[in-house]
Amino acid sequence: MQSNKSKNIPTTNLNIPLQEPAKATCVFSGGVPSLTYELQGGQTPVCQFANGKRCNEQALIDGNCISD
Repeated sequence: MQSNKSKNIPTTNLNIPLQEPAKATCVFSGGVPSLTYELQGGQTPVCQFANGKRCNEQALIDGNCISD
């Protein structure tokens, strides 16, 4: 029996500081909560989709972000 570590199963980092409605929408839409690193050194929580699209928290809450 294989362990989960060797199966290459993607996991969601639940410590990403997305508000709960945005986090739930992200995961339900097939995305993964993640951080975008800015040039000035800041970090912005986003939803990252497999096709490369990223949406910020407000777009998720407003329903303006869908994975194409």
